[in-house]
Amino acid sequence: MKTLAIVLTAAAVLLFALPVGDAYVRLRTNGGLPFRWSSPGAVKFVINDQGSDDIPDASEEAAIRLGFAAWESVDGSALAFKENTKASQRARRDWPSDDLHTIMFDETGESGLFPGAGVIAVTPIEAFISNGSIADADIIFNGQLAGGFSTDSEPGSMDVWAVMTHEIGHFVGLNHSGIGAASLSPFIASGQLTPRSLGADDVTAARKMYSGAFAGEAITQGRISGRVRRLAGGASVSGAHVWARDAADGRVITGTISDGSGDYLLTGLPPGFYDVLAGPLDGPVSDDNLGSLGVPNIQTNFQPAAADPVVVVGTENVAATDILVPGNATLNATGPGTPYIFHPGESRTINISGPGTSTASVEVDEPQGLFDVVGNANVFQLSVDPAALPGAYDLRLENGSGVAIHNGFLEVVPLAPEVSGVTPDTVDFGTAFEPVVVRVDGANLDADMLVLFDGRPALDVQAVPGDADALDVQVPAGASGLKDLLVVNSAGEEALLEDGLDLSLVIRDRERVDGSIEQLGAETRTSIDALDGTTLTLTLKADKGSSLLPKLVVRAPGGAVLVSTDSGDPEFDPAFASVNKAGTRARLSKLVLGQMGRHVLELSGLTASTGGYRLTLKEKLAAEDRKLKVPKSAALPVDADTDAVLALSAKRGSTLTGKLNAADGLALELISLIGPSGELLGQPDVDAAITLDPEGRFVRFKKLPLADFGAYELTLGAATGTAGTVRGSLTIKPPKSKTTFEL
Repeated sequence: MKTLAIVLTAAAVLLFALPVGDAYVRLRTNGGLPFRWSSPGAVKFVINDQGSDDIPDASEEAAIRLGFAAWESVDGSALAFKENTKASQRARRDWPSDDLHTIMFDETGESGLFPGAGVIAVTPIEAFISNGSIADADIIFNGQLAGGFSTDSEPGSMDVWAVMTHEIGHFVGLNHSGIGAASLSPFIASGQLTPRSLGADDVTAARKMYSGAFAGEAITQGRISGRVRRLAGGASVSGAHVWARDAADGRVITGTISDGSGDYLLTGLPPGFYDVLAGPLDGPVSDDNLGSLGVPNIQTNFQPAAADPVVVVGTENVAATDILVPGNATLNATGPGTPYIFHPGESRTINISGPGTSTASVEVDEPQGLFDVVGNANVFQLSVDPAALPGAYDLRLENGSGVAIHNGFLEVVPLAPEVSGVTPDTVDFGTAFEPVVVRVDGANLDADMLVLFDGRPALDVQAVPGDADALDVQVPAGASGLKDLLVVNSAGEEALLEDGLDLSLVIRDRERVDGSIEQLGAETRTSIDALDGTTLTLTLKADKGSSLLPKLVVRAPGGAVLVSTDSGDPEFDPAFASVNKAGTRARLSKLVLGQMGRHVLELSGLTASTGGYRLTLKEKLAAEDRKLKVPKSAALPVDADTDAVLALSAKRGSTLTGKLNAADGLALELISLIGPSGELLGQPDVDAAITLDPEGRFVRFKKLPLADFGAYELTLGAATGTAGTVRGSLTIKPPKSKTTFEL
């Protein structure tokens, strides 16, 4: 049997249970069992292909994937997501079906989930009452939201990536958080980007709920348990918000809610010294934002207080002293609902609203004195020292009636990144090539930043030793063309370098490309470095269930169209091109290329169709590009005035093997082997792949690497006082290829 929970973001009310005992706020069944995916290493989802009406370039899909990546990248968590990209599944909008975990935009109200215009998105979850195992979860964006959605910080709009990261927290079983800077905070403002990345509370949740193996140093998770009681009389306080701060620097780490007996359990804590505090859920985050089931009596008529400092060592459960909270006060920090965002070294005027704040003093509750406050809570100047660490901090208010804490509503974020260039800015990329690494130059860069090329995350990001303003970045797979480079810090702040990288996807014999045409009329490109006389066979086939009617065009190195599979194009040639009756497969057979160089393959859809495809390539090299023979009948003369020059052509990554013999009294010398870019290749006695007989009787090559594509020139000469002829044979062996490349 299953129970249904509806989770709403922003100002909406969460219609489900409060937790009991975890160090973050979890969704639970009515029986108190926490929601959880039973197979967290492969949680499937599908992005509906209709997208958002507010975003014309389909960039919302990349933003959605980045939201999943934020949760998947937590060290110490086994969470991993798998996208279903089948066209037939992307077209479905029956989101309540248990077999489909849908991400979609509801532009017409068809879901019936948006009773008010202020609801940003909804995450319906079904879980089994017996064990809390999640059976189905979906994320539905309100397409009728005032101001709409964007991915480029359009004024007045909600950021898809930020909303998505928040909603995935619900998707994996989390309730809203009482900490202002958490991604799971109940509130998000238009233009706010900080929820794109996870706060410390969110990271703690992912580690504890889905602990598992990961690449890196093991993470030790400790626990703190205790009870919240009244200072006067000692009665237990249920429904209190309890949180832990790093005692050394004041940064908020994680929070939870006390149960009906006033007990709490903070988990997922690394070793260290902690301050543990309790406060009422009376604003900005209230019990209405977290639900009212599971805890019989949510109490808010008390002031914040702290336990004695706690030391966590290893994985032990440390018992804290009771948190004894004073009686209620008229002072209450109820706004704003979203955190104040500051950079190190920044200073500006802000205000806190709520009863009694007009006369309240305010300070940042941290021990190092890195924050300077001038003024009272309603209007004060806050200055952040450049040495302040990124993270969430508490704002402490006091007046004659008592104390209030604005919990985690001051967020210090790194300085915004800057990008000035990429080196090299033009690179080749192929399935069998070495990883492509480029250097990104700028300012305020660090290895924890997200680097994207046209929305695709870099495969690896490393700091450059001795250079704080540069990163070494491994380029991800992608279609050929100019790529926008986007660098994003932990606050979601961006630096964009338009057309920062020119990427050429180069494929080879027996390699395959899987991809999709996602926009009507769209075109994607790949290329092949082909030698003169190469015979080419290409098959472009639509995926099963796809609406794509594929079209393939081949362009010569100079840009001229050689052939098209579209019978309506003047370059269509039935001698080479064919299309099946259904129009789902386009083929070019035995096309002989008459020029050495990079040939561009353009992939698109007829009649502006869309969908997935697979491109398969086979190439047959001309005989002279595979074996070079110098027979006795055509031996090359060599003397003091005449060198033997042999021209070779090779694919990238080929090897050269063979032997050239001297005859008729000649003593050979190897003068040079020049590569396509003019570089001098290996020399005898230096490169083990080249052997020159001491008496000059022969020169032998054994798997000499020919790393680059193009023309090579081998020059042999005569030792002083000798002359004769050269004969023999050389084999140019192209690299083996049988791989699949995904766009």
